[in-house]
Amino acid sequence: MLNSLAGDVAVNGTVTSAVLRIEFQAKTPQGELPIVMTGDFTGTGAAGKAGIAGMGEVDWTATRVP
Repeated sequence: MLNSLAGDVAVNGTVTSAVLRIEFQAKTPQGELPIVMTGDFTGTGAAGKAGIAGMGEVDWTATRVP
């Protein structure tokens, strides 16, 4: 489950070595929007890029919750 300001979203993902890949559909007023997040694990979480269909890429970070 991915938690963001937009709410909770079910995700599918893989971890290969230290590389993370997450795919999900964000719900928007215009319909669902495919998003693919890739990144690397850090000491306190993970960071990388999110590809948003038709819009490009943005940076993302995640913090590990104990």
